[in-house]
Amino acid sequence: NLKSKFLEGIASNSFYIYLTPEFTHVIKNEVQARGTAKVFKEICSKMALESFEICARIGRYRSSDFKNLCQLLEIDLEKAYDGIKEISYRGANPRRSKNSKPMRLPKNFSEFFYLTGMLFGDGTHDKLVVGKPVLGQRFENILQEQLGTKPFHRNYANKTPEISAGSTTLLQALNTLFDYPLAKKAHKIHATDFLSTAPNECVSAFISGYFDCDGTVEKSRGAISISSASPRMLKDLQLLLLRFNCASILQDNALYITGNSVKY
Repeated sequence: NLKSKFLEGIASNSFYIYLTPEFTHVIKNEVQARGTAKVFKEICSKMALESFEICARIGRYRSSDFKNLCQLLEIDLEKAYDGIKEISYRGANPRRSKNSKPMRLPKNFSEFFYLTGMLFGDGTHDKLVVGKPVLGQRFENILQEQLGTKPFHRNYANKTPEISAGSTTLLQALNTLFDYPLAKKAHKIHATDFLSTAPNECVSAFISGYFDCDGTVEKSRGAISISSASPRMLKDLQLLLLRFNCASILQDNALYITGNSVKY
Protein backbone atom coordinates (compact mmCIF):
# COMPACT_ATOMS: atom_id res chain seq x y z
CA ASN A 1 0.00 0.00 0.00
CA LEU A 2 1.43 3.37 -1.02
CA LYS A 3 0.18 5.18 2.06
CA SER A 4 1.99 2.72 4.32
CA LYS A 5 5.14 2.80 2.19
CA PHE A 6 5.10 6.60 2.20
CA LEU A 7 5.05 6.72 6.01
CA GLU A 8 7.64 3.96 6.31
CA GLY A 9 9.85 5.88 3.91
CA ILE A 10 9.74 9.26 5.63
CA ALA A 11 10.28 7.58 9.00
CA SER A 12 13.90 7.16 7.96
CA ASN A 13 14.40 10.91 7.64
CA SER A 14 13.98 13.98 9.85
CA PHE A 15 10.32 14.82 9.31
CA TYR A 16 7.74 16.00 11.79
CA ILE A 17 4.16 14.78 11.44
CA TYR A 18 1.18 16.93 12.43
CA LEU A 19 -2.08 15.12 13.10
CA THR A 20 -5.64 16.27 12.61
CA PRO A 21 -7.43 17.29 15.85
CA GLU A 22 -9.56 14.16 15.72
CA PHE A 23 -6.63 11.79 15.32
CA THR A 24 -4.64 13.70 17.93
CA HIS A 25 -7.40 12.93 20.41
CA VAL A 26 -7.44 9.23 19.49
CA ILE A 27 -3.67 8.82 19.84
CA LYS A 28 -3.47 10.85 23.05
CA ASN A 29 -6.14 8.71 24.72
CA GLU A 30 -4.39 5.50 23.67
CA VAL A 31 -1.04 6.74 24.98
CA GLN A 32 -2.51 7.85 28.30
CA ALA A 33 -4.39 4.56 28.72
CA ARG A 34 -1.18 2.56 28.32
CA GLY A 35 0.90 5.00 30.36
CA THR A 36 2.85 7.78 28.68
CA ALA A 37 6.19 6.88 30.25
CA LYS A 38 5.78 3.21 29.30
CA VAL A 39 4.86 4.04 25.71
CA PHE A 40 7.77 6.47 25.48
CA LYS A 41 10.19 3.75 26.54
CA GLU A 42 8.73 1.13 24.20
CA ILE A 43 8.94 3.26 21.05
CA CYS A 44 12.60 4.10 21.82
CA SER A 45 12.19 7.81 21.17
CA LYS A 46 15.32 9.96 21.09
CA MET A 47 13.57 12.98 22.57
CA ALA A 48 13.06 13.72 26.26
CA LEU A 49 9.99 12.35 28.01
CA GLU A 50 8.72 15.86 28.68
CA SER A 51 8.96 16.68 24.97
CA PHE A 52 7.12 13.48 24.06
CA GLU A 53 4.31 14.38 26.47
CA ILE A 54 3.92 17.73 24.70
CA CYS A 55 3.90 16.00 21.33
CA ALA A 56 1.13 13.65 22.43
CA ARG A 57 -0.90 16.57 23.70
CA ILE A 58 -0.66 18.70 20.55
CA GLY A 59 -0.46 15.92 17.93
CA ARG A 60 3.05 16.49 16.63
CA TYR A 61 5.54 13.63 16.34
CA ARG A 62 8.87 12.82 14.81
CA SER A 63 8.21 10.58 11.84
CA SER A 64 10.22 7.69 13.30
CA ASP A 65 8.40 7.95 16.63
CA PHE A 66 5.04 8.07 14.89
CA LYS A 67 5.73 4.93 12.90
CA ASN A 68 6.83 3.06 16.03
CA LEU A 69 3.86 4.42 17.95
CA CYS A 70 1.41 3.17 15.33
CA GLN A 71 3.01 -0.27 15.44
CA LEU A 72 2.81 -0.35 19.22
CA LEU A 73 -0.83 0.76 19.28
CA GLU A 74 -1.66 -1.59 16.37
CA ILE A 75 -2.86 1.27 14.19
CA ASP A 76 -2.67 0.47 10.49
CA LEU A 77 -0.39 2.93 8.70
CA GLU A 78 -2.98 3.44 5.97
CA LYS A 79 -5.45 4.68 8.56
CA ALA A 80 -2.72 6.72 10.23
CA TYR A 81 -1.93 8.38 6.89
CA ASP A 82 -5.49 9.65 6.65
CA GLY A 83 -5.18 11.16 10.12
CA ILE A 84 -2.21 13.35 9.19
CA LYS A 85 -2.81 17.04 8.50
CA GLU A 86 0.67 17.82 7.12
CA ILE A 87 4.37 17.07 7.44
CA SER A 88 7.45 19.27 7.75
CA TYR A 89 11.15 18.59 7.30
CA ARG A 90 13.21 19.54 10.33
CA GLY A 91 16.81 18.94 9.25
CA ALA A 92 19.50 16.40 10.04
CA ASN A 93 19.75 17.67 13.61
CA PRO A 94 16.17 18.40 14.79
CA ARG A 95 17.37 20.10 17.97
CA ARG A 96 19.37 22.69 16.04
CA SER A 97 17.14 23.07 13.00
CA LYS A 98 13.94 24.92 12.23
CA ASN A 99 10.87 23.45 10.62
CA SER A 100 10.62 23.85 6.86
CA LYS A 101 7.39 24.96 5.25
CA PRO A 102 4.78 22.23 5.84
CA MET A 103 3.28 20.12 3.08
CA ARG A 104 0.05 18.16 2.89
CA LEU A 105 0.27 14.48 2.05
CA PRO A 106 -0.93 13.62 -1.47
CA LYS A 107 -4.42 12.21 -1.77
CA ASN A 108 -4.06 11.40 -5.45
CA PHE A 109 -0.85 9.44 -5.82
CA SER A 110 -1.01 9.43 -9.61
CA GLU A 111 -0.72 13.22 -9.57
CA PHE A 112 2.18 13.00 -7.11
CA PHE A 113 4.00 10.51 -9.33
CA TYR A 114 3.37 12.68 -12.39
CA LEU A 115 4.93 15.67 -10.62
CA THR A 116 7.92 13.50 -9.71
CA GLY A 117 8.32 12.41 -13.32
CA MET A 118 8.29 16.06 -14.40
CA LEU A 119 11.11 16.88 -11.99
CA PHE A 120 13.09 13.83 -13.12
CA GLY A 121 12.81 15.21 -16.64
CA ASP A 122 13.16 18.98 -16.37
CA GLY A 123 13.69 19.61 -12.68
CA THR A 124 16.56 21.08 -10.78
CA HIS A 125 16.34 21.07 -7.00
CA ASP A 126 12.63 21.83 -6.34
CA LYS A 127 12.25 23.90 -9.54
CA LEU A 128 10.74 22.92 -12.87
CA VAL A 129 12.21 24.42 -16.01
CA VAL A 130 9.07 25.37 -17.92
CA GLY A 131 9.63 24.58 -21.58
CA LYS A 132 5.88 24.50 -22.23
CA PRO A 133 3.37 26.73 -20.39
CA VAL A 134 0.80 23.93 -20.19
CA LEU A 135 3.27 21.80 -18.21
CA GLY A 136 4.08 24.70 -15.91
CA GLN A 137 0.38 25.09 -15.16
CA ARG A 138 0.03 21.36 -14.46
CA PHE A 139 3.01 21.56 -12.09
CA GLU A 140 1.44 24.50 -10.24
CA ASN A 141 -1.93 22.80 -9.98
CA ILE A 142 -0.49 19.65 -8.41
CA LEU A 143 1.55 21.66 -5.92
CA GLN A 144 -1.44 23.69 -4.84
CA GLU A 145 -4.24 21.15 -5.01
CA GLN A 146 -2.44 18.05 -3.78
CA LEU A 147 0.32 19.33 -1.52
CA GLY A 148 -1.01 22.70 -0.37
CA THR A 149 2.20 24.38 -1.54
CA LYS A 150 2.16 27.81 -3.17
CA PRO A 151 4.80 27.94 -5.93
CA PHE A 152 6.54 31.02 -7.22
CA HIS A 153 7.92 31.95 -10.62
CA ARG A 154 11.50 32.68 -11.56
CA ASN A 155 11.96 34.65 -14.78
CA TYR A 156 15.42 35.66 -15.92
CA ALA A 157 16.48 37.46 -19.07
CA ASN A 158 17.39 35.13 -21.94
CA LYS A 159 16.59 32.02 -19.88
CA THR A 160 13.72 29.56 -19.84
CA PRO A 161 11.21 30.40 -17.05
CA GLU A 162 11.18 28.29 -13.90
CA ILE A 163 8.53 27.47 -11.32
CA SER A 164 9.80 26.72 -7.83
CA ALA A 165 7.89 24.78 -5.22
CA GLY A 166 9.82 26.66 -2.56
CA SER A 167 9.50 23.59 -0.36
CA THR A 168 12.40 21.87 1.37
CA THR A 169 9.83 19.44 2.76
CA LEU A 170 8.82 18.34 -0.76
CA LEU A 171 12.43 18.13 -1.90
CA GLN A 172 13.41 15.94 1.04
CA ALA A 173 10.32 13.75 0.60
CA LEU A 174 11.25 13.16 -3.04
CA ASN A 175 14.83 12.42 -2.02
CA THR A 176 13.66 9.94 0.62
CA LEU A 177 11.08 8.11 -1.51
CA PHE A 178 12.50 8.39 -5.04
CA ASP A 179 16.17 9.08 -4.26
CA TYR A 180 15.72 12.34 -6.15
CA PRO A 181 19.19 13.90 -6.04
CA LEU A 182 19.72 17.06 -4.03
CA ALA A 183 22.58 18.00 -6.40
CA LYS A 184 23.95 16.89 -9.80
CA LYS A 185 20.64 15.28 -10.65
CA ALA A 186 21.26 14.28 -14.26
CA HIS A 187 23.82 11.53 -13.57
CA LYS A 188 22.21 10.10 -10.43
CA ILE A 189 18.51 9.52 -11.10
CA HIS A 190 17.15 5.98 -11.09
CA ALA A 191 14.00 4.06 -10.19
CA THR A 192 13.69 3.20 -6.50
CA ASP A 193 11.60 0.37 -5.06
CA PHE A 194 8.94 2.94 -4.11
CA LEU A 195 8.53 3.69 -7.82
CA SER A 196 9.10 0.26 -9.35
CA THR A 197 6.68 -1.51 -6.99
CA ALA A 198 3.96 1.15 -7.23
CA PRO A 199 0.60 0.38 -8.91
CA ASN A 200 0.51 0.62 -12.70
CA GLU A 201 -1.47 3.85 -12.72
CA CYS A 202 1.22 5.55 -10.65
CA VAL A 203 4.10 4.17 -12.72
CA SER A 204 2.25 5.25 -15.86
CA ALA A 205 1.81 8.76 -14.42
CA PHE A 206 5.52 8.98 -13.61
CA ILE A 207 6.50 7.89 -17.12
CA SER A 208 4.04 10.39 -18.61
CA GLY A 209 5.47 13.24 -16.56
CA TYR A 210 9.02 12.24 -17.45
CA PHE A 211 8.33 11.98 -21.18
CA ASP A 212 6.12 15.09 -21.28
CA CYS A 213 9.02 17.16 -19.98
CA ASP A 214 12.05 15.45 -21.50
CA GLY A 215 10.83 13.24 -24.35
CA THR A 216 11.06 13.93 -28.07
CA VAL A 217 8.86 12.86 -30.98
CA GLU A 218 11.07 11.95 -33.94
CA LYS A 219 8.69 11.93 -36.89
CA SER A 220 11.40 11.04 -39.41
CA ARG A 221 12.00 7.67 -37.80
CA GLY A 222 8.56 7.17 -36.28
CA ALA A 223 9.90 7.07 -32.77
CA ILE A 224 9.62 8.63 -29.35
CA SER A 225 12.94 9.10 -27.59
CA ILE A 226 14.27 10.27 -24.29
CA SER A 227 17.89 11.00 -23.36
CA SER A 228 19.59 10.85 -20.00
CA ALA A 229 23.06 11.23 -18.54
CA SER A 230 22.15 8.38 -16.20
CA PRO A 231 22.55 4.94 -17.84
CA ARG A 232 20.89 3.39 -14.80
CA MET A 233 17.76 5.50 -15.28
CA LEU A 234 17.45 4.45 -18.90
CA LYS A 235 17.77 0.76 -18.02
CA ASP A 236 15.23 1.17 -15.19
CA LEU A 237 12.88 2.98 -17.57
CA GLN A 238 13.11 0.09 -20.03
CA LEU A 239 11.88 -2.28 -17.33
CA LEU A 240 9.08 0.06 -16.27
CA LEU A 241 7.87 0.34 -19.87
CA LEU A 242 7.70 -3.45 -20.18
CA ARG A 243 4.96 -3.46 -17.54
CA PHE A 244 2.79 -1.92 -20.25
CA ASN A 245 3.99 -4.25 -23.05
CA CYS A 246 6.04 -1.36 -24.39
CA ALA A 247 9.38 -2.48 -25.85
CA SER A 248 12.20 0.03 -26.25
CA ILE A 249 15.69 0.18 -27.69
CA LEU A 250 18.64 1.56 -25.74
CA GLN A 251 21.30 3.28 -27.84
CA ASP A 252 24.12 5.18 -26.17
CA ASN A 253 22.49 7.75 -23.88
CA ALA A 254 18.98 7.53 -25.33
CA LEU A 255 15.95 5.25 -25.23
CA TYR A 256 13.79 4.80 -28.34
CA ILE A 257 10.23 3.54 -28.64
CA THR A 258 9.14 2.66 -32.17
CA GLY A 259 6.47 0.78 -34.09
CA ASN A 260 3.41 -0.59 -32.32
CA SER A 261 4.76 0.42 -28.93
CA VAL A 262 4.36 4.08 -29.91
CA LYS A 263 0.70 3.51 -30.78
CA TYR A 264 0.18 1.60 -27.53
